[in-house]
Amino acid sequence: MNPELLREMVRGSRYFLIALLVVALLDAALYGYRTLSQEPELEKMQAAYFSTRAAGGDRASDRTVAYQSSQRDLAIFQERLIPKRDFARFLEDLFALAEKRSLQLKTIGYRPGTDKGPIVSYGIALTVTGTYPALKGLIGDLSRYPQMVTLNTVSLRSTSNTEKVVDLQIQMTAFLKTEGA
Repeated sequence: MNPELLREMVRGSRYFLIALLVVALLDAALYGYRTLSQEPELEKMQAAYFSTRAAGGDRASDRTVAYQSSQRDLAIFQERLIPKRDFARFLEDLFALAEKRSLQLKTIGYRPGTDKGPIVSYGIALTVTGTYPALKGLIGDLSRYPQMVTLNTVSLRSTSNTEKVVDLQIQMTAFLKTEGA
């Protein structure tokens, strides 16, 4: 390349040359950061990972922790099941919850599920009459109930346009453990 031509390019576009120099310096700085800081750290992390993996890790203790955790979860699940012999007490609790909220329990019905084994389910349908805040409180109480109960459907029906009283129909399932469980 002709030196005269190069001097002419520098004089004609000085800002372009300055921008090119800044980009080249920035590239050199990022390259230095990557090679001096990031690559050695990455190599250390990869070596630690692969050495742990090659040694088999601490799989035995991981399995032990997982087993203990699952045993705790199973114990909590078993505690939350309602003993079948206490089903009448559970129904009394439902009546007490409704009474606590000043609600009128109109109807209640239950039907055992078809499942056999250590855990059985009972479908429960109940109709409660009261004000919106009281009914909302009852639904909250049922959702926080300590035993294994699920709310399947909830429906509201107003009996009058002028009164603030509504009917609440709840379909729920209670899970019971049999004597052998």
